[in-house]
Amino acid sequence: MRIVAAVAALTAVVAAGAAQAGLTDPYAILERSVAASGGLDNIRSHETSYAEGTIEIVGSGLAGPFRQWQRRPELQRLEVELGPLAITQGNNGEVAWTVDQNGKVQIHRDELTVGQEKADSLMAEFAHLDRGSAVFAVTYDGLDTAAGAACYVVTITNTLSLDTTRLYIDTASFRQRKSAALTASGQTITVYDDFRTVAGVEMPFSQRQVTLPVNMVQNIVMTKYEANVPIEPAMFNPPSEDVSDVRFADGDRAEDIPFRFIENHIYVPVTVKGKERLWILDSGAEMTVVEKRFAEEIGLETQGNITGKGAGNLVDVTFTTVPMLSIDDRVLVDEQKVAVIDLYWFFQEALGLEIAGILGYDFLSRVVTRVDYAGERLSFYEPGNFAYAGPGVVLDLPISQRKSFEPEVIVDGVLRGNWYLDLGAGGLSFGYPYARANGLLDRPGVDHLAYGAGGSFPVRAVRFDSLAFAGFTVRDEIIDIPAAEVTGAFAEGTVAGNLGNSLFRRFVLFLDYSREQLIVEKGVDFDRAFPRDNSGMQVRYNRDQRISVSFVAPGTPAATSGLQVGDLLRSANGIDISNLDGVVAVRRLFQAGPGTAYDLVVERDGRPIQVRLTLRDLYQ
Repeated sequence: MRIVAAVAALTAVVAAGAAQAGLTDPYAILERSVAASGGLDNIRSHETSYAEGTIEIVGSGLAGPFRQWQRRPELQRLEVELGPLAITQGNNGEVAWTVDQNGKVQIHRDELTVGQEKADSLMAEFAHLDRGSAVFAVTYDGLDTAAGAACYVVTITNTLSLDTTRLYIDTASFRQRKSAALTASGQTITVYDDFRTVAGVEMPFSQRQVTLPVNMVQNIVMTKYEANVPIEPAMFNPPSEDVSDVRFADGDRAEDIPFRFIENHIYVPVTVKGKERLWILDSGAEMTVVEKRFAEEIGLETQGNITGKGAGNLVDVTFTTVPMLSIDDRVLVDEQKVAVIDLYWFFQEALGLEIAGILGYDFLSRVVTRVDYAGERLSFYEPGNFAYAGPGVVLDLPISQRKSFEPEVIVDGVLRGNWYLDLGAGGLSFGYPYARANGLLDRPGVDHLAYGAGGSFPVRAVRFDSLAFAGFTVRDEIIDIPAAEVTGAFAEGTVAGNLGNSLFRRFVLFLDYSREQLIVEKGVDFDRAFPRDNSGMQVRYNRDQRISVSFVAPGTPAATSGLQVGDLLRSANGIDISNLDGVVAVRRLFQAGPGTAYDLVVERDGRPIQVRLTLRDLYQ
């Protein structure tokens, strides 16, 4: 399981023995390690085990106990308590599962998790020691140092998952001093210490684990380990009943709740403690989020401080418990443990919108959600009573590790892959690993800055001829390509890209997490030609709440007109900018048709400057 991957490794076999000069056969290195630890017979004699101890996320204020039960080779249950977060996960030999901090059960049927679990199970049976294995490849990568000791470096790859495991084995003692687990989403480096022998097998009772790119450091200490303890088989099963913490004021549904669709984002009025604010509906958020200033306003106490992944960068996260929230007085959500993030700079300063939070997986997984983009209406249904009978395409999509749907998309008939469905994204974007692997990084397009919870990052908007999704084909779609390697969610290599609302606004979507189904209906705006920027510049509020130029793309009308980053917009064609309805209205000016001209007055270094801006189609 992947939530606290290090805990399982606490019972991984390490060994002591005599080094052999010039040893370069990786299988021989691993075999000596196993033999010195007591041999396969002793290791396999631990048919069941129970371990407990503590986990501390260094510098976060989060710490607590863990307990783990295992039955060879793959049955396991892990319980972790980290302050406000209590998470349980397991594997009963048929499915892997997780119970999140709010009691929601998730069954992991996605291909990535199934492959990882199978590979882990085979490694637990030492299948990687088989020189003729069709699953594992083992290589020797020279010498390095770890924990102050000279080590053999052995790398293990497999055909079942994207994971690579690199082991650092002491040349003198043959103990495993360090491991580096590389996955599509990052890297986990673990240093082992405090080796003790239990029932004939030596194992580390202490680990220091660093997770990249978020730089989270965990200290994991095992205080108890017992072999061959009796464990009831039911211990490994997921809970038979799921949490029920969403209620409807009228029956089993709430239909046609209005939302505001601004800049390709869905804003829903939500009431908490009697205060109604706009919240974003975001299937890309793994947890529901409360904005930091709103949490302070309503008196919520926060705990912990860790680093999480935003769209293109990292973001600081704390945690709190939010009381009941209400959507349109018709959908009531009981108390929830949620994340707290500073969203003010992005929404209030950039768009002039007061955003109080994000409704993420914690909410969406408890209901069936219908999004009618053209009508700007949301409907929510109790999953047990929902039955779809419409004309849409029903896609069976196991929920991914990132707690979302990942439908297949084909771009220009040849760029095929699974994409992350993200209702919190305004546009479409290829992931950096996929773009690099498919030679997309040098495609010509229009440079601009993309924004997310983690900040801004450079991308290039490129027009593609076709995009096939759920049996529908959309023409002339604009897709962002990261201009440089990023550190957030777009850096992950498990998907080809991120699907956002610039595509979904052509459809009606149903998100049914309980049945793991995405339902797609053709919307009334399917064939609509949506306006797009024809200036090549981006504008937003600055810290003084004045509308300023935040980016100018080379070779575009904004660049040739002489506009510069930092220019403050004062008027357009004689109309004072303050008379327009905020930054969103100003952006719409520059979505007018090619050939439209504006006589702008901007303020630069305290002086007014006149600029002639003539729009043109940037993607011809």
